[in-house]
Amino acid sequence: LAENQTLLFSATLPKDLRSIMASHMRGDYLTVDCVQDVDPASHTNANVEQSYVTLPRLDPGDDVSAKGRSITALVDIVEDVVHVRNPDDYKMVIFFPTTAMCQFFSKVFNDVFRIPVLEIHSKKTQQVRTKVSDKFRKWKRGILFTTDVSARGVDYPDVTHVVQYGSAENRETYIHRLGRTGRAGKVGRGIILMSGKREAGQFIGNELRGLDVKNDERYQRLVDGETIVDENDGGGGIPGHLNRREINSRRLKKVQDGVGNGKDRDLQKLGAATYKSLLGYNMTKMGNLGVRTKEEVADHVNEFGRQLGYREGDAPKLSPKVAQTLGLKGVRGVNVGSADRASSSGGYGG
Repeated sequence: LAENQTLLFSATLPKDLRSIMASHMRGDYLTVDCVQDVDPASHTNANVEQSYVTLPRLDPGDDVSAKGRSITALVDIVEDVVHVRNPDDYKMVIFFPTTAMCQFFSKVFNDVFRIPVLEIHSKKTQQVRTKVSDKFRKWKRGILFTTDVSARGVDYPDVTHVVQYGSAENRETYIHRLGRTGRAGKVGRGIILMSGKREAGQFIGNELRGLDVKNDERYQRLVDGETIVDENDGGGGIPGHLNRREINSRRLKKVQDGVGNGKDRDLQKLGAATYKSLLGYNMTKMGNLGVRTKEEVADHVNEFGRQLGYREGDAPKLSPKVAQTLGLKGVRGVNVGSADRASSSGGYGG
């Protein structure tokens, strides 16, 4: 009998797959790489321009409405693409680190700022995900909010921009997300929103070392609030022709009314779930943030919480069990106790 032959087809060849190949195939097996004869996690598409912006940090005593940009910076960038730079040709995929955060921002964009977006994450049934994917695939213009469930194995034609909110889990995940744009020989753009210079230095400077990722000067000025808006670029139901900081202050007030002041129970619940999911996520990704202690992680997430409208010491509580699991019991800045109904949701995964 002729010897059996084994053929393995894979979209990528990460290190763990190579080890499986080595243990299950003959030593003289042949590898055919149809993309590039190197580790796929080491390169990106030359047709995709990569850039990042850093969000301004909030110091104790800072006016949150004037300086807080963790929520409104994304609105600015989306509206600049949709209304100024690519009004006739935009198709954006925006990645979030947790499901809860994806749900929260989808609610904020759709219901608070009246900017329509689609939403895909692990809490959607497979039937719903397939339906939304098919809709976005057919759209000529549109915005999709998602998690890493959309990072691999999907092909959305003509995506012009990939935005990543915060650092990806690792270099390979970053590249897979970026690969949603610049397909079939077309050009694309990738933008990362970094929480501050420490995260940018660690993730861009170390994890993405060797990739051509530059600071985007235009969007950095926009995020820093230095840009005067055009007459028709008010966005989110806010009248135009105002200083950018004034617009962002009004936008943030809408979110804070819904979350911190409890005027929108659904948004309040999603805000609390987002806060807690970020504590969990960032505890496992301290290196990407450029921090070394749990207290620094708590400070980082509480800065986001202040922009949600939580007053000092009034952030959502982690249950004792969750706090114990995350190693956050007794950590300064972390509230532990029985969660109220508005903050009892989860959403830590993708």
